[in-house]
Formats: sequence, structure tokens, C-alpha cells
Amino acid sequence: MLVNSFENKVVEAEIGISYSADPAQAVALIQEQLSNNPNIVSEPAPQVGIASFGDSSVNIAYRYWVPTRQLFETQFQVNAAVYEAFNTNNVQIPFPQREVTVLNQ
Repeated sequence: MLVNSFENKVVEAEIGISYSADPAQAVALIQEQLSNNPNIVSEPAPQVGIASFGDSSVNIAYRYWVPTRQLFETQFQVNAAVYEAFNTNNVQIPFPQREVTVLNQ
């Protein structure tokens, strides 16, 4: 049976952490923030994991479902909670860096 519902919407986000950071800790902190937000539905369950390896960061992606009417409110709450949890637990969010080599001719 196919059910077309606009009741819930998926939120997909990604955050980069330093290569020196512990990805298991970052994943656990994000999962904790998702489980603490009452607007996030339990089915389907939120998903969190390493999505990719960037030039300056290990990118952690997370997906969760929320009631459509609470989409942006919940997304903003979760983003702030994840950022605060990373700061509190010293999980560094790096900024892009470039190495420049100057050659003498």
C-alpha cells in the first residue's frame, strides 16, 4: 500500500569536524541532541554517521523527521544544540585552510 503524506518532512544536515576530533564522540553528541528534541518523530528513527572526508574536515551527516509545520523551528533548534554541544565538549569545527608554497626563481 502506498501512502502519500505531508505530515512529516525529512531534515538533512551535515557538519564538519577536525580530523583530530573523535568522530564517534561527534556522532554520539548529535544523536543526543536529536533524542532530546521532542519535535523529532521516532519513526523513522534519526540517522547519523560519517558522510565524507573533506579537505579540512570529516563530515558528519544527520537526518531526522519532523512534523512539516515545525520544520524550520526544529531545524534551527537542532543546529543550535549541535553547535553548543560541540563547543561544550571541545569538538573542533574547522575552517577551510590552504597551504601555499612560494617558489623562488
